[in-house]
Amino acid sequence: MPDLASFLRCRALVALVAAVGTAVAGAPAAEAAVPPTQLYACVAAKSKTLNLTTKNAKCAGRQKKITWVVEGTAGAKGEDGKAGANGDAGAPGAAGAPGAKGETGTKGETGAIGPAGSPDSAQDVLAKLLTVDGAGSALDADLLGGLPASGYQQRVSGTCVAGSYVRSVAADGTVTCETVKAGLKAPITLATNDTDDALTLNVPGTSGARGLVVDNDGPSAGVFAMTAGNAIWGITESMSNAAVVGDSSRGEVIVGRQNGAVCEQNVGKCNGLGAIVGRMDGEGGYGVRGFVTDPNGGIGVLGQTGISGGKGNAGRFENTNASNPNNTLEAVTNGVNGTALFVQGNAGAGATAAVFNGRVQINGDLTVTGTKSGFKIDDPRAPAQRTLTHTPVETDTMTVTYSGNVRTDAKGRATVKLPEYAETLAADWRYQLTPIGTFGQAIVEREVRKGRFVIRTEHPRTKVSWNVIGVRRDPQAKQHAIDPVTTKSADDRGKYLDPQLYGQPASRAVTEQAAPTTPAVDNVKLPSER
Repeated sequence: MPDLASFLRCRALVALVAAVGTAVAGAPAAEAAVPPTQLYACVAAKSKTLNLTTKNAKCAGRQKKITWVVEGTAGAKGEDGKAGANGDAGAPGAAGAPGAKGETGTKGETGAIGPAGSPDSAQDVLAKLLTVDGAGSALDADLLGGLPASGYQQRVSGTCVAGSYVRSVAADGTVTCETVKAGLKAPITLATNDTDDALTLNVPGTSGARGLVVDNDGPSAGVFAMTAGNAIWGITESMSNAAVVGDSSRGEVIVGRQNGAVCEQNVGKCNGLGAIVGRMDGEGGYGVRGFVTDPNGGIGVLGQTGISGGKGNAGRFENTNASNPNNTLEAVTNGVNGTALFVQGNAGAGATAAVFNGRVQINGDLTVTGTKSGFKIDDPRAPAQRTLTHTPVETDTMTVTYSGNVRTDAKGRATVKLPEYAETLAADWRYQLTPIGTFGQAIVEREVRKGRFVIRTEHPRTKVSWNVIGVRRDPQAKQHAIDPVTTKSADDRGKYLDPQLYGQPASRAVTEQAAPTTPAVDNVKLPSER
């Protein structure tokens, strides 16, 4: 506990704080007193200081917390502030009530009657009527308001030809005509003979109008043609136009169907008939042309089978003319990395991607990623029950191989002659010699030179089986040299030639392509089915 002197000094300090509070509040006045204020402080007796604090704070060290109340009176009222600027003008008030009606003026004197005139003729009466503000005029200048002559309807001078009507009349008397659009109401029967057309529509070539417009919002056919001849025949003489155009934003554009109701009754059935036939009689044209403009990709022509249980071929290309030397099917790509022909089979189901029955010629490189079967033939021992399959030898170098048997002479030497083109085709020869029937050594005494090499055996008159392998050096081999290890392209990186062998799904295959979607051909109903 602090001593008495320290306590008195604290009391004096409290009094001083109270006095300062009173001075700040201003001199005492008659106004109401300011509400009392509770103050808190920590007293340090050693340093003789007083530190203000809060109600809930704790004093440090040996300091003691004290509290007191400061109470003062309200200060005097300050001077009034300056007047503010004028506000915006208010909105106009409502209109006042109408004033009282004024008194009626006095009637003027009646004028004297003039002398009687002679009767007006019909021409005079008409002239007065047409005179503006003249004696007896029927036209009032004030009423007309000074309108020019162009403001009055003049005599109608225009006419419309037969089959049209007056749409509007201009102030100068000219007219605007409009052709009568005849409305046809069903049912309509147009009879014709063997030579005349039942209906002819003539449309000017420069008008841009259509000869026949059918706007049908219902499910039935817009145009239905049934005939023993051609149902629809379109002709155009412009290379920029088409004889028949179909356009659709959702459904199939053109669907052709041969229902087989009649051809199935014939012996040959429907052979030779096509649901859609494209024929080109001009030189250099196409019988059927399909193209895609979608930048995301698409299919120009799609042939499908299996729909509605069908089991036919999805597509067929056939040369029916034995004297035609041209290709039956051509696949060409102009892309840098594109594939001219891509054939894919369902490997999981054991399907075969492609089968060639006949000779096959490849002009260019041949790359095989799967098992290479050199040939597959009927097993001669049991041709009706088994087949034989052989695979070619695989190496990372393009080589040629020649082999044969030779017998050495009395001196144990033999000369082997290779084909005359062998040294032009290959070099860097590798040799293999095997003596037959006699133990002994066999060596190459002289390597290939001028199309020959010499064998020498330990014993004379020894039969030797020989085999030589040469590395190709012809221009094609140099141009298309094999690089055993290559880095996959950016598009193929992360994919596999055989993903299943590495535990990966088929979608990770390099040659994987999206399967074409099946158009809803079965959902298209022809008019006869509705």
